[in-house]
Amino acid sequence: MTKLKSQNSQRGFVLVEVLISVAILLMLAAASIGLVSIGYRAINFNAHSIEATWLAQQGANSLRGLRDTNWLRFSYDKTNCWGIVGDACLTGTPLTAGNYIIDVSLEGPVTLEAVTAPRELDLTNGSDAQDRPFQLDYIDRDKLAEDSDGDGNPANDRDYLSHKLLNPGAIEQSIYYRIVKIDSVTGDPDPHPTIKASVEVHWLESGAPKKIAIPVTLTNYYRENS
Repeated sequence: MTKLKSQNSQRGFVLVEVLISVAILLMLAAASIGLVSIGYRAINFNAHSIEATWLAQQGANSLRGLRDTNWLRFSYDKTNCWGIVGDACLTGTPLTAGNYIIDVSLEGPVTLEAVTAPRELDLTNGSDAQDRPFQLDYIDRDKLAEDSDGDGNPANDRDYLSHKLLNPGAIEQSIYYRIVKIDSVTGDPDPHPTIKASVEVHWLESGAPKKIAIPVTLTNYYRENS
């Protein structure tokens, strides 16, 4: 009888040890899954941040390029024509404070389009129709002849990012939204007219809004030689 009780007691201890071991393994597995999930989110965030920074820098460089191109196109009047958007100095649109969409296309010049107030870019409560004009889309450079991703379909290549409203070749929406905010424009009698702006790229990361912003200051330092 005593031997039987001893055996039952041993079985009980073994069962408890097994349950404890299983519980420990489950906790370790849960912790490992959590670490993997955190690592995966961190990798995604880093990748998105790098691409968003590149897109913001692309917009900032394009804004500077617009001014530099105006200096070349309208060298006869660098005072009045350096900060305009359009093909002619007299009929072009002078840059003023407000929100803009800047578009960099492989098929044409940089374009800058004013966005009528009070439209703003705000992903705090997710994306909506008001934010859509600022969203960047993947563009297929050549839907007929080139298959750059090698999937057998030449009409779905992610060749570059652009705005659908300014470039009709969009094939897919990206997670990125870009806006140019011109904060102030100084003119006469300022001896060095200046445009102060910023290029922002927004996106949603696990439902939370993220943003990269690059400040841009454009100065017409050629004015003295005009």
